[in-house]
Amino acid sequence: MKNQPVLFFAIALMLAACSSTKQTNTATIDASTIRIGFYNVENLFDTLDSPNVQDEDFTPAGKYQWNTVRYEKKLVDLATVIDSLPGALPDIMGLCEIENRSVLEDLIRTAPLNQKHYTILHQDSPDERGIDVAVLVNTDVFEVIDTTWIALPLPNKEDPFTRDILHATLRLQNDK
Repeated sequence: MKNQPVLFFAIALMLAACSSTKQTNTATIDASTIRIGFYNVENLFDTLDSPNVQDEDFTPAGKYQWNTVRYEKKLVDLATVIDSLPGALPDIMGLCEIENRSVLEDLIRTAPLNQKHYTILHQDSPDERGIDVAVLVNTDVFEVIDTTWIALPLPNKEDPFTRDILHATLRLQNDK
């Protein structure tokens, strides 16, 4: 239930991408050439204890004994799974359960994701656990026009904050 806003974003993004075809000088860009993916990466945390965030379990001394070796293995495993999606690497990749921008930077430097020119759409959310959403956008295919972060306070909760909803407006690079 808590992932419904993120799932809605992914579905809306897929429908929007599939609804247009653009003829360019070099190729036809349509739904069969644009790759879109979504992945709940299940707690992609770095090994550092961030202030004001409940991330202590994901430190070397924490509950999960999260260390550099385990973190780097998770990055490789995630990149491998993303690469195993049908066809080429995705042009748009929605992600959830991200701790911060630095883990995204580490992820896109991991082979084979480092073969694409990804830009990161991310913002720290008010979630007390430090869990965020993000989108990786291949800038060879899309230009980012706008991003809007929508806070979603939960009613009747002691701590009413959860992950924000990310709304992104993209334009095909050759659609100007």
